[in-house]
Amino acid sequence: VKFVEKKVNGITRIDTVQQLVVLKSGLTEIKVDRNKNIPNFCNNPGSLRRTSIKEVNDLAIGVIQAPSGEFLFFANKEHGFQALEIVLRKVYWNKTVEETINRFAPSFENNTLDYINKICSKLKCTSDTKIKDLNLKGLMEVIGNIEGFKNN
Repeated sequence: VKFVEKKVNGITRIDTVQQLVVLKSGLTEIKVDRNKNIPNFCNNPGSLRRTSIKEVNDLAIGVIQAPSGEFLFFANKEHGFQALEIVLRKVYWNKTVEETINRFAPSFENNTLDYINKICSKLKCTSDTKIKDLNLKGLMEVIGNIEGFKNN
């Protein structure tokens, strides 16, 4: 399979299944300009980075380098949501909303209090509610919205 880069506003785009296969087996890093919406560009609603969880990394087809660091790149939004669910179940399942967001979206990158308040407002819970007691699909949608993912 010959890899053909398609540049859109100076950013490499991967638009076909063949190119995705090549990305998975060859090219592993794509530079993204600072104005791009990382969650949408990468099909990554949780703005997930490389992790020690093999299942999550294996779902990704590559990694992009953005001004704020590396992010996993998924072939489609379903894989992105599946990876987010794995992280929530394996890392945060028995933690509270507050504990989760303080680690998942740390204050040096996010307004954690605002993040927690948005989750609690949307899901009608408190910051002491455990992740396992929430509607997981609803939580993932709220996280995606906060991170800037547009689920079209």
